Amino acid sequence: MLVLSDIDKKKAKRNLMKAFLKTLRKQDNLITASDEKLWSATLNYVTVKSDKELVFNFKDGRELPWRIEDER
Repeated sequence: MLVLSDIDKKKAKRNLMKAFLKTLRKQDNLITASDEKLWSATLNYVTVKSDKELVFNFKDGRELPWRIEDER
């Protein structure tokens, strides 16, 4: 089993952030639509928990729960 050192983990995280920032810098203006390159640079996947709840799984290991509210 391969165990990454803290330095290796930080280098990997840094490389992910560099890729994300590079993608953001290529944007000419505010992001108003879905962007596959930006998605790929930051997210692994989204889990749909229910019709009102999503969980975004980021490449750095963080998870962000998101609740969809009614707009009525």
